Amino acid sequence: MEKMARILMVDDDPSIIEMTKMSLESEGFYVESQENPVIALEHLKTNQFDLILLDYFMPEMTGDEFVNQLRIAGDNTVILLQTGYAEEDHPIDLLKSMDIQGYFDKTKGVDELIMLVISMVKTIQKVKE
Repeated sequence: MEKMARILMVDDDPSIIEMTKMSLESEGFYVESQENPVIALEHLKTNQFDLILLDYFMPEMTGDEFVNQLRIAGDNTVILLQTGYAEEDHPIDLLKSMDIQGYFDKTKGVDELIMLVISMVKTIQKVKE
């Protein structure tokens, strides 16, 4: 990757954040994290990222509510929705109904996530060229 991609990870599980952040940083990504989606939305008003890794089920709001508020604010950052409850919502339905660009089932493991993130970042960078 030519430039270090900036990633914001929004997830209410500190252990998931820690493991994922370490793995992504070892691949050369710049990663910030936020456990509270409300604070993350505020942070996005003054900070730009190439990709947002967004947990779907969080106490303060769902991923769907987060995306709606982000898009209303005019932020078109690429979003990879993550969930550990893939059986509850069909991925294709979520991709169609939400303004997101990717979906990841957390049960697939961090190696699969890294592969997906690298692919998405390459696409984002290609589009920007």
